[in-house]
This record gives sequence, C-alpha cells and structure tokens, in this order.
Amino acid sequence: EALVLFGGTDGKVYFNDTWVYDHDTSRWILVNPSGEFSQGPSPRAFASFVFAQNAGGSPDPTGTNTFLDDDPEDRCATPAAYLFGGRVGTLPTSPDTDADLIPDGWEHAVGGVPAGHDPRVNALLPTADTNELLPFCYVRIGSVLPDGDTRGTVADLEALSYSEGDFPYDYARLFNLPYQGYPLESPATGDVFASGVDGYLPECTNLWYHRDGEGAGPGTVWELGPPDPSSVGTDAVPAYAHSGRWCFGTDLNGRYPNGVRAELYSPLFSLQRPPVDATCTNNSNSFYLVFYEWLDLSDSNDIVRVDALLPRSPAQIATRKVGNNVVTIMPARNSTWNTTGDWRLVAVPLDQLANESNVYIRFTLLSDSSGNAGGWYIDDVAIASGGEIAGLLTNSAGALDLAQVVLLSSESPDTVLRNTLTDSSGAFEFGLLPLGSYRLGAVSTIFGPFTLSPTNWTLTLGSTGVPPLVVSSVTPGYPVTISWPAVPGLSYELQYVDSLGDPWQTLAIVTAAGTNEVWYDYSAAPLRMYRVLMAGP
Repeated sequence: EALVLFGGTDGKVYFNDTWVYDHDTSRWILVNPSGEFSQGPSPRAFASFVFAQNAGGSPDPTGTNTFLDDDPEDRCATPAAYLFGGRVGTLPTSPDTDADLIPDGWEHAVGGVPAGHDPRVNALLPTADTNELLPFCYVRIGSVLPDGDTRGTVADLEALSYSEGDFPYDYARLFNLPYQGYPLESPATGDVFASGVDGYLPECTNLWYHRDGEGAGPGTVWELGPPDPSSVGTDAVPAYAHSGRWCFGTDLNGRYPNGVRAELYSPLFSLQRPPVDATCTNNSNSFYLVFYEWLDLSDSNDIVRVDALLPRSPAQIATRKVGNNVVTIMPARNSTWNTTGDWRLVAVPLDQLANESNVYIRFTLLSDSSGNAGGWYIDDVAIASGGEIAGLLTNSAGALDLAQVVLLSSESPDTVLRNTLTDSSGAFEFGLLPLGSYRLGAVSTIFGPFTLSPTNWTLTLGSTGVPPLVVSSVTPGYPVTISWPAVPGLSYELQYVDSLGDPWQTLAIVTAAGTNEVWYDYSAAPLRMYRVLMAGP
C-alpha cells in the first residue's frame, strides 16, 4: 500500500515527476524526476490517477497480457496505476509554459503552425504525425533521450539523488531510473551504473563535471541539487532552482569560500554544419549558448566568466584540459552584474566557434582572499540555433541616435515582439530569433520621414526547404497626429488601445489652449486606436 503523486503544476510549468509517500520515514520520495530524464507520461496537471488492485486483464501496449489465459484458480491480482486525461496548454502566470525559450504569446504570432507548436492549444511534445516544428534548432548537450526524440535539448539538470541509486538493490537501479551516479560512475574502471548529470571523473564526457582550479579531482564548490537558503537566507541562496528541483550552484546552502577557482564543465558537444546531432539537421542559423543564472558576488574583485574549450586530441577530451585552446565567450563580470535575487536569462552568440566538432563550455568563479557572497547558480542550459536581424535607422540628417526600433510579427501585425534603441550610429540588432516571419517598425522624436536600411529584408529563420521568411522594411512618416474640437481651458483625457479587447490606457491629460487641440504620439504601435474624453467638469 502506497500513496502516489504524479505531475501537476506550480503555475509556471507542467510536471511529469512521480512521488511515493514512505510511511516508515514519513517523507515523500521522488522515484522519477521531471524534465529531460523523466520516463513518465507527458507533463500534465489535474489528471485522474487511480490504483487498480486487480489489473491483470487490462490490455497492454503489445497485446501480450496473459491474465485471461491462465486457469481461473491460478489467476492472481496484478496491481497497476491508471492515468487518464489532464490539462496542458498555457498558464496565465507563465511566460513560457512549454520551456522551449519562446514566450507563449510568440508561438503562432511568428508564423503559424509550421513555425512552432502553440502551447495555447497543445503543450505536449511534437510527434511525427504533426506538421509542427521546433521553433529553435537545439544541439544536444548531455541528453540521454532515445534516438529520434526531438526534445531533451534544454539541460534542466534534473535527476534522482545519490542515495536513491547507490546500491544494487535501490529502486533507481532496480527500475533503471535516471539517478545521480556520483560517486560510483567511473569509466576508467568500467563501473558506470547510470548516466546521471554530474560525472565523477572528467572522462565522463556526456556528463557535467566540476573541479577546483586545474586539479584532477572533483571540485567541492560547485554542487548539483536543490538550493537550500535555510542557513544563509534568500539573499545568498535562491529559494528554488529556475525550473524543477535541481540546479548547479557554488555551494547550494551557503556562500562561496575565499581564494577559489571553481570550474564547471558542460558535456562535450559539436557545432558542426550541418548539425548532425540536433533537432533539425538542415538549420543554417547561428548558435547561441543560452542559460539562466542567479548571481550574487561580493565585490569587484570576485568575478565569473564563461569560456569555450576546444580539445584537439583524445587526451584533451578525456581530461578536459586543452592548454591554450580556449575561447572566451563571456568576459569577466563582477558584482555590478548581480541579479539582485532573481533568475536572469543569458544568451551568448557562438559564431566564433562555428563548425567546431568538439566543444566544452566552462563556467568559472574566481574569488579573492576577502569577502564572499551567495555565488553563481546555473540552470536550464541549451545550445540553440536562431536568426538575427540587424540594420541602420537613418533620416536625411544621418543616423538617428536612441531612436526606437520595434520587431513585429508578420502573421499578427499588431503584436510587438521586442523593441530596442539604436546606438550613436543608428545601428540596431535583434538576436536569437526563432523560426518565423517578421516586420520592422521605428519610432523617432525626429520630425520627417526616416528609413530602415538595408531596404530589402530577407532572412530564413529555420529549416532549408521552408519558403524564405520575409522580413519587410517599413518606412514610417511623421508621428501619429491626434486632433479634436475643444473648449479652451477645459481638460481632456487622451486614451489609446493597441488591440481590441485590451483595456484603454491613458496617453495624456491635455488642457485645451484653443478650439482645435492637437497631440502627437511618438510611441504609436501598429493599429493603435484612440479616444478623447472630458477630464474636467
């Protein structure tokens, strides 16, 4: 007799983990993690989950159940759990329900079903019998999923704990569940009991690995597991991993020590073209390193950095020591980059590593002899392939400095996906864009027409064979002008709405100076509508 709990939601994502309540110890035991290592059904919440004591007669997937073939006196009850239904789709409190790095509102806005599945309708994983494509192309980074599975490309770092699989008769071993194999994993001796997340030796090249400095053994600063702020508070340690239970951190329940060089290495991966070990083998877009970080450094003398290691021999692969074959992809950052108690998304272009066949990513924390803080936490790491849009915004006077450029959806013209400001030369850029079709718009405080260049925007974001996805330039003229008959001295409230169904927003309160009042809207979005109300008596 046992109490079993499956799946559910925390308001941000759906889970497919399985827990069993242990009456002897009065605690819940995780028997199957959520995320890329889960062997359970697809994530869901509010499903019916029941236990059947006599389930021997139920059909099985292969149709080989023998319960009804036995003599009646030999039949015995076979227990089973039945899972039915459940809810998937977007969650109002989540920006990215299906954890594919694309905000839920973007999924269809950038090109419809061929450009990616829509979690508003279906958050289940894409299958061969759908016409949906992953909006990003992912390179596998430590994935253990079966061949042909298109997911498992975001390393969520979830696994069962060490104690759940250390001995031959632990349930993680008996049921072949993914558990954290350290400290028993040793490819040198052949004792590889499971492929978890965290390798005990550097030659576990399909696993993460950490050590202090350039030593040969595992490090004691980087740790994998659930963060625990109970001793030092949430100012020093995050209350939760970014997703699920587990993340990597420089001391999961305390502050990092002084005088350390703490190194965390990713599994080995390839950036060859075409990306043969990826979710899409004919994607021509650039690669990015994408991860979430929680950063709390003491001062300007403690730093973190991200490097790419390029091993050139089997020995360098096995030891993760590559000499001078190191490329810095994220320079040193100090306490001015602290995340102030939040998780932050980081996307780093990897163009300088194009076509490298063997790559490690190394996350390093360096501390000096005094002062320490919460440290560095890493979660949900991916190598994703996305497109970029870049150009210049100018008018007859030249470059427009600090003018706003907006990225719009061609499929939903009133959907503003992102906005950015130009630099002093009028240059702007949007990076890590998923498969889709885009338009550009611009807003400037400079009167007079201005142009986006180059004028012919064509960019294929996605797979070869998909029709070219056009990024069309738009040439706005003057700012939007709103005028209305007025009574001098009376006040009027000018309101706007960018999409029908949204609540009206106040743009300005205007006291009329004459019988015809005029207002200029420099921030107008496409299809913005206006109304004017009396604001005074």
